[in-house]
Amino acid sequence: MKHTFSSNIRFKRTTVAILLLWLAAFAPIYWLSTVTQFDHGVYTFAHTFTVAAICALALLIIMLIGGNIIPFYIYKETTKGVNIQGEPIAFHGKLRRYIGRTFLTLLLSLLSYLWLFPFYLKARLSYQINQSTFRGHRVSFRGSSRMLTLYYLVIPLFIYYIFPEILHEWVPATHSSILTVLPPTLVAPSAVLLTIFLMAYLLSVTCKWGINIRYKRYHLHSRSNAMKFFLPWIAVIVVSCVTIGLLFPVMKIWIINRYIEDMEATSTETTIIFHSNMSIYKEGVFAVGQMILCILTLWVYFPIAKQRVLNRMVSQIGFKRISSSNSF
Repeated sequence: MKHTFSSNIRFKRTTVAILLLWLAAFAPIYWLSTVTQFDHGVYTFAHTFTVAAICALALLIIMLIGGNIIPFYIYKETTKGVNIQGEPIAFHGKLRRYIGRTFLTLLLSLLSYLWLFPFYLKARLSYQINQSTFRGHRVSFRGSSRMLTLYYLVIPLFIYYIFPEILHEWVPATHSSILTVLPPTLVAPSAVLLTIFLMAYLLSVTCKWGINIRYKRYHLHSRSNAMKFFLPWIAVIVVSCVTIGLLFPVMKIWIINRYIEDMEATSTETTIIFHSNMSIYKEGVFAVGQMILCILTLWVYFPIAKQRVLNRMVSQIGFKRISSSNSF
């Protein structure tokens, strides 16, 4: 017997949060543009430095606040709008507690140059999922940040040693780098390929790690190892970069479909297999249209676009039970 999800997501609070963050980001820049004069000669450097410093501080604050508030509202309003067999998922988290648990780890990850980023992911996901219930039963997240930390040790390596090489066609003889052993003409292509491979592997590992949830006696997980999605993530990255992000929504829907088909919830008596009826072409064209509207409106339209895309996607996800008639 097959069962389907239904969705009626409304991102009202997320829309307000994004508009306020946009206002907070542009307010310092607008204020500086009105009070700062760039034609005083000797004051040009000081004024330019002041503008850059205040704008950087504003963007840092936006990153810290937006990185906490927006995911909170998106998750809360998504769970409230998604129904499984006609029953909604309830999220009981509070914004103050959520910020208290995630703000510090996000700040530490930025101050540590992303060395502690896995702890931020764990803090965010665990609070979101552990504060959710379905049919009166608590949902819990089982992922460990220690395992993910081992994989994310390569992020600083990518940022500080590999990415700078992409900006140069050759490496000076006096420059210390892990890529200096290569001929100059091969440094940039090798750096690009290595970057793509690292990003694909990290995305694959992170997605598999994030699908590790327990509900009652069921364990929701991915049926395969992370390497199964290594090549699909490479395709997503390459196609998105070649098309300057235009086809990213299409590739995202394509890989989400693959993850849904790979998930299962198992218990001692029952196996629940998930499936998706999403059409890559139909949903992809719709998602690209929504992204174009976001670009034209400076991303102010983003909450509405995400709401419309999620509603279409969730409504086409289903599952079937095997070897038992017990309810999910």
